[in-house]
Order: sequence, then structure tokens, then C-alpha cells
Amino acid sequence: MLAAIAALLAPAAAPAADVFDQPFGPPSLRLTTGPPVSIGAPTVSGPLVQGQTLTASSGSWNPSATSATYQWQRDTGSGFADIAGATATTYTLVAADIGAHVRVHVIAANASGSGSADANGVGPIIAGDPVNAAAPVAQGSTVGGATLTASIGTWFPAGQSYSFKWQRDSGSGFADISGAAGPTYVTVPADVGASIRVRVTAINPFAAVVATSNTLGPITTGKPASTVAPVITGTAKRGVALAANSGAWTPAPTSYTYQWQTDTGAGWTDIAGAVTSSYLPLGIDIGNPLRVNVTATNAFGSTTAASAATANVAADPPLNVGTPSIAGTAKRTFTLTASPGSWTPAGATFTYQWQRDSGSGFADVSGATSPTYTLVAADVGATLRVVVTATNVDGTGTATSAQTATAVAAVPGSQQAPTITRAQRVGETLTTSDGTWNPAATSYAYQWQRRVNGTYVDISAATSKTYTLAAADAGTTVRSKVTATNADGTGVGYSGASPTVISPPVAPTTIAAPTGTLIDTNTLTIDPGVWTPSSTTFTYQWLRCPSGATALGGCVTVGAGQSYTLAGPDVGHTITARVTGTVSGISTVATSTFTADVQGRALTVVTAPQITGTVQVASVVHAVGALWSVPTNSDRYQWQRCATDGTACVDIPGATRKDYTVAVADKGKALAFHEAATSWGQAATADSAAAVVADQPVPVTVGAPLVTGTAQRTGNLQVSQGTWTNDPKGYTYSWQRCAADGTGCSAIAGETR
Repeated sequence: MLAAIAALLAPAAAPAADVFDQPFGPPSLRLTTGPPVSIGAPTVSGPLVQGQTLTASSGSWNPSATSATYQWQRDTGSGFADIAGATATTYTLVAADIGAHVRVHVIAANASGSGSADANGVGPIIAGDPVNAAAPVAQGSTVGGATLTASIGTWFPAGQSYSFKWQRDSGSGFADISGAAGPTYVTVPADVGASIRVRVTAINPFAAVVATSNTLGPITTGKPASTVAPVITGTAKRGVALAANSGAWTPAPTSYTYQWQTDTGAGWTDIAGAVTSSYLPLGIDIGNPLRVNVTATNAFGSTTAASAATANVAADPPLNVGTPSIAGTAKRTFTLTASPGSWTPAGATFTYQWQRDSGSGFADVSGATSPTYTLVAADVGATLRVVVTATNVDGTGTATSAQTATAVAAVPGSQQAPTITRAQRVGETLTTSDGTWNPAATSYAYQWQRRVNGTYVDISAATSKTYTLAAADAGTTVRSKVTATNADGTGVGYSGASPTVISPPVAPTTIAAPTGTLIDTNTLTIDPGVWTPSSTTFTYQWLRCPSGATALGGCVTVGAGQSYTLAGPDVGHTITARVTGTVSGISTVATSTFTADVQGRALTVVTAPQITGTVQVASVVHAVGALWSVPTNSDRYQWQRCATDGTACVDIPGATRKDYTVAVADKGKALAFHEAATSWGQAATADSAAAVVADQPVPVTVGAPLVTGTAQRTGNLQVSQGTWTNDPKGYTYSWQRCAADGTGCSAIAGETR
């Protein structure tokens, strides 16, 4: 059957090339005019399977065709009939074609006409459902924990995708294994004793078809089995670490545990807490053999294997394998440090005894039993060594270091030179440090030196830790000389040289306060006074300081140059000038005496405020502000209601703008405009003349109301307000009914809109 399917699925022969312009036959037989005549039938190629695409060739024509059209046809047993819409050179087989034959009908055309020809029918067409030609294959070890793999088998037609489902038969038939849906599967303890297979589903657009693999099993246990026993490495000696490997196992374990054991003569027993892959034998183990049990575990269970026994554990007292040594300099007050050397086994504790040989052999130094020893006067001229005693639970051992060089006296030696603070100007003070000395000094003496003609010489009376640079130091450098003293003598250290000393300009003792009128907009000038030398040049910095200030603090820079024009923000502050005198790039800064507080210019009224506009109820009046003697920083306005003679004025609440709408409450009163202004350091007020409020005139019509609309029953009439003078604030309406001549009018009840 599969062979028959394969034959049906084999593609038809490849189509001949289109030959619209390649007629057959020798030239004498070629037609040159007339409609095309088929000399080579059209052909159809492609797999005869639902969903596959067939391709048509146009065949050969003489005379040549210039175009061709196609119509695919289907024969389901009653002859070939056109397939609707199938008019391309290709055709994709559909469900209606299953069991039928298919061909293509070709119409070739040229300028003289057309001709047609049919391809041979191909078929029957088979369904596109996947067909399993060779079953899936499951393979792999049947030992628990092994990985099984599945092939998809062979399918034709093929699936576009494949899915897997592994199954287990524990004696009641195969059932799906939860989660086992891939091409591989790792067997688990639940599979032990069961058989395993896989079902493969081939899927394409036409169907999903299942095929079942061969069966593997029964699955055997996968519990680890020892193939090589664990091995202990190391020497069986107290204090020497032993190590165990896990041995070799199959199947592979996922974890190991260890238990060391000892045999005291009554059989193997566990050593409490000895559960790692290494073990350090203790004193209690001496004379007994050791072994280790390794337990290997995986998902299928655990198995234990024992190593071979060690030799009996031996005692291990300390043994020196590296002589003790002494580090340090054999000099009084210096400290020597002992290293215990190297010992086996590890873990010993050490004690020390320093010894001195003053010419009669080594003898213990009383109380010198620590790893360090500081030399004393009795050690000068002698040599020293240290005896180290190592102790462990198995015993003790001793070792002696080599002797030191002969110990010598120790005057202070400079380890780090003294340093001086950075000062460079005549009048500034230098301070020296003592430096660092070894051995330590008990006291220090100081001498400052000045470089003269390339040599440093002592400065008379300059013997303290500080030194103030003098005029004689200008143009040269100075340094400090520190003499350190202890019981053995003295040592000398020198600081580095200072920068070349410079002599800055000298300012006068007092610089007078800036001169000028202390009112804003006036200009102040600073006189620097007399400086030494006279060639000193000056720069200036003007400072604004808090009221009443006589010293710097809280000041801000406001200007530069020898003069400064006072500004509004200076009012209420003092002013000082900082003068910088410079000679050859060297500067001195001095501050002048402070001025008194700066005052503001007087604030007076040049022109009083004025009220403009019609001063009557409901009118808007406007105030023209006052004209002041100096610019103002702020202006505040207040309308007031007064008696008609301008007295007894009171503020009108909320009336604080230049415009004011005269209220009914103002009737019979007068209005005044009050203005309060401030300038730098000043405040003043100004009042307008009082203006009497006039009554508001009665509204007068200057344009009669106009009635619009159709005057008929049910008609709707409307009226305008008309035009009025004197700014009416509201209107009322009353419709009236009159005679035809407009007389005899009377109000219509309720019509007031």
C-alpha cells in the first residue's frame, strides 16, 4: 500500500519550457502565418496531494503564440469540468480534488487568432493527511535515571509539526506520563518495573495523526552502585588531616554523605560529628585504625560503600623543621621580634625565653617570655637569642634561634625630618615639628637658621619652636634645626628650606573712612594713606556692611575703584573700603575706617494728588498720583469719605486703587484721595483736595422704546429699552392697551416684561 501511495505522490514529469516563439520542425515545415496550432501538449507537474501546488506549461505552438490563458479542470467521474477561479499557471489542490483527476486547458493566441490544447489528466488526487510510513523509535538505557530519546518516524505526507507524549505501563495498560511531552524523557522511580513508549502526533493543516513507538522496559532501579570503593589519602597521624574521595558509582549519584569511623577493638563505630570528606585525627584516635563510609544518593535511593582501613593513628609531638628567627636591630630601646619557626604537625602552642650572652654564655633574661623583647642598657655589648618551646597533646619540642649581632647604644636617629609650616612674608610666623626619631628622644631643642651666602647660619635668639620672619630674612630662606636627646646622647635633624622670604608693602596704621556726603546718589572717595614703599600701587574694593558696623562681618562687595556712588540699597548701612597695596607682585590688604550709616534723600510732595472725572453717584472717578521729590520704592492708595468741608475723613474699605466708583453712601459727602509713599530710608504721605459728591441726575429718554412684531391675536410683540441719559441702572416694563388713535391707554394686568 505504501508503495502505491508513494507512486501517487511522485511529482508529474517536469513541464516542457513554454515555446511561444520556438516552433517545432525544419524551417520548410514551419507556418509563418495563421493562428497557433499545438505541436506539443501542455503538461502538469507537482505532487498529487491535497494542499500541494501543481504547475502547468503552455506546451509548444506553430505558428508561435504571443499569449496564453489557462483553465484548470477536474474530473470526478463525469468528465472534465472547469474549476472556478483556477486560471493561473499554478493550482493548489483542495479537498474537492480528492479522488479526482486534474488537468489544464490552455488557449494560445497571436495576431491571427487562437488555438487550444489540453494536458493529460493527472490523478487520482489523494488526501493531505499525514501518513506514517515508518513508526517512531524510542531508544536508550532501561536503567532508571537514564535519558530516553524518540525519533518522529517517517511520514508522507509529512506533518508540519510533531508532538510527543511518553506513556508508562505498570501492568494496567499504557497511560500518559504527566509533563513528559518532549522528544526526550528521563526515567524516574515511578518507572521502575514498568514499560515505556512514546506516541508521536504529526500535525498539518488537514489532520493530526498519531503513531506509536516500540516499547522499552521493564525499567530497572537506578539506585547508585559502587564500582570503585572510596579511598583515604594522608598519613594516619594525630593532627594530620586525612581526606576521602567518593569513589566511583553507577548510575551517577546526585549527592554524597560521609561518616568517619574508628575501631577501638570492638568493631567499627561512628565518630561523632565527623561527617565531611576530611578528618583531623585527635589524641583519642591514637592506636586505632580509621575508615570512612560514603553514602551515594539519587532519586532511586541510597547505597553505602566503605573505604579500606588506615594504619593505626600514630602520636605526633612537635618537630621543628624550620629554625626560629629574630627580626629587628640589636640596639638599646629597639624591639626584637621572634618567629617560632616551622613545626610539624600544625596546631602547636609556643612559649618563648629570651637569653643574653654578656661574655660568660647565654642565660635567661628574667621576665623576657613574650615573642617580642625591647633592649635595655644591660644588653649593650651583649648578644641575644630566643628559645622556642612548642607544645601539643602529644608532647613538647624546643628549638633555638641564631644569636643577634652585638647590641649597641642608641642615640636618637632621625627617621623623618622635621617640617615647618608655610609662611613667606616678613612678620609671619613659622612653626617646626619635632620630626620622627628612633630610638625616641626624651627632649628636644630648637635653633632657627638663615641662609647667608649659600650657608645656613644660626639666627641669634631664635631658639623656640616658632619663629617670626624678620626684615633680615627678606630675599633668602630659613630652616629649623632640631636636636633630640635621650639617655645615650643626641641627634640632629634639619627641616627643608622655607620659600624665599618676601617683604610686602606696609600699610598705614589707620586708613581714614571714605569721604563724601552720606546720602544716596552722592559719591564717596577713599584716600589709601601713606604706604611703604612709595612705589606701592593700589586696587580698591567697596563694601556695604550692617548698620553701625565697625568691623568686617556680614559685608557685601558693592563696587571697585577709588570712588563709589551711593545707591538706594546702601541707605541704613555703613560703608568701608578694602585697599590692596602691591609691590612686585606682593600684596598687603588693609581696611579703612567705617562710615556712619548712609541716609536716604528727603521724600517731599512736589504736586499733591488730584481727583478727575464727574464726582457724582454711580460715576467712576480717577486719581492722578502725587509727584514726589525723589523716586519712590512703593505707593499705597486709599480713597476717603469726608464731610463736605473736607474734614473728618475716614477710609473707604477696599477702595485702594486709583479708580473709584462713587457709591450711594457717598451722596452728601466729599471724597479725598490719600497716598502713602516710601523711598530709601524715607516715608511720606500726600492728600488730594476734597471733592463734594453731586446727586445723580434722573434718567432722560432721548430715544423712545420701539415695539416690534405683528400686532395680531397670538402675535408676539417685543420692545427695546430705548436710549436714556444719566446712566440708568435698571428698567421696568408695563404693557398698555390703547384706543386705535393711541389714547385711553391702561395697563394690561401681569404684562411687565
